[in-house]
Amino acid sequence: MALTMRCKTAQPLALRVPIAPACAEGTANNAVAAKPQVTQQTVSKWRG
Repeated sequence: MALTMRCKTAQPLALRVPIAPACAEGTANNAVAAKPQVTQQTVSKWRG
């Protein structure tokens, strides 16, 4: 979470920080997308 607090962190990386652990736990895309307010399509892309 320290990456999200840095001023020079790239925005895509800062957005990905809370999504990656939730995906690793096996949480459904719609549940992961709801928390950081991103689309299910974005979560699906990063889940890869």
